[in-house]
Amino acid sequence: MLLVGPSFSGTTTPDSRIHICTGQANEIPGATCVPAAVIENIRQQRCRGEGEDIEGKEQGLGSQCCEGLTAIAASSLEQGRCVSGPASIQICTRCGDNICGKGENSCNCTKDCGVDRP
Repeated sequence: MLLVGPSFSGTTTPDSRIHICTGQANEIPGATCVPAAVIENIRQQRCRGEGEDIEGKEQGLGSQCCEGLTAIAASSLEQGRCVSGPASIQICTRCGDNICGKGENSCNCTKDCGVDRP
């Protein structure tokens, strides 16, 4: 089992350890471990752009929304109802700038997109 700890990123805490997937049968990529390709991507790209997803484990490794963006729920409007995405996934947006932009909708950013539900 490979672990990534405080030496990986200055933004992690000493007790923060992330398991890297090694192909073992009990591993669930994205749930119990982080694929090595994701780790490498995080090393190369510290911030996520507007409309891009950011996963909780990635945030634990130091990934974040780029300057001026805020992470909001990955919710969507389907057949007139708000549907929540996975709890660990958020979307980097400019929610609150009075423009319904990338990744925003009436379920996750009513400030910009209004309420579009019955």
